[in-house]
Amino acid sequence: MNVEATEEELEQGSAQEKIDELKALETRTPEQEDELKKLKTQAAIDKRIGVQTAKYHQERERAEKLQRELEQLRAEKTPSVEKQKAIGTPETIQINGKDFYTDRALVQMVQAGSMSQEDAYAHQEERREEKAVARLKQDMQATSDQQIRNETKEEVLREYPEFNPSHPDHNPNDPLFKESNELWQAGLYNNPRGLKIAIEKAKRILGKDVKRPDLTEELGVTRNQQPASRESTSKKVTLTDAEIETATSFYRAMKNPKTGKTYTAAEAIQAATRAKEARQSRRV
Repeated sequence: MNVEATEEELEQGSAQEKIDELKALETRTPEQEDELKKLKTQAAIDKRIGVQTAKYHQERERAEKLQRELEQLRAEKTPSVEKQKAIGTPETIQINGKDFYTDRALVQMVQAGSMSQEDAYAHQEERREEKAVARLKQDMQATSDQQIRNETKEEVLREYPEFNPSHPDHNPNDPLFKESNELWQAGLYNNPRGLKIAIEKAKRILGKDVKRPDLTEELGVTRNQQPASRESTSKKVTLTDAEIETATSFYRAMKNPKTGKTYTAAEAIQAATRAKEARQSRRV
């Protein structure tokens, strides 16, 4: 094999010398150009063949080495009670509620003769597949949690639009906002429904008499209440130009529950006016 390799190297060296000679010519005949092109093509092919041959020999040597190591392990393994006692309880890890041996435990068991090399490989592969399943479940759970968080946030802002810091009637000192925000920051942020839970807990802490902005008409819910009282109250409340601009920008990014479409400018102003009425009634 060494002689053949040497001859091949000599041939490649000779071809390369010919290529260099032809390249060095200032002018080349059509025949020389054709010969140079063929030599370059053949050189590229020979190079690829050489690379593939080298890879083949490397893989063959690796396979032979693994086979020798495996045969050595098989020759050395004995069902020795002393070896098994020395190993003790094999180390395991839990994945998706299932127990799997660690790589170190598998090596020890193979060396002790209590598990074959083939079974150790199979166990290792099964463990890897279970890890992949676990990662997939985690990704799916994270996606589901984020969806719940988004839906909860939308639900809370529909009921308490002034809790949004960009809302024209946002009041950071509002008792319900402050209490629920403290509860959320204290740990409820870990729960996808944490915002809603924080508000419900804050209401219980502050007492049942905590007033809420009346957005029943905006949410499409009917209550036993005189429309005239709402109209008379809304006459007392007006929005400044800045509040109108902020309200229009804020509500136009949301859907009106009554229509199922994005808020129009008029609907946005109307919703902001109702929210301001509710804020003022809560401050009394």
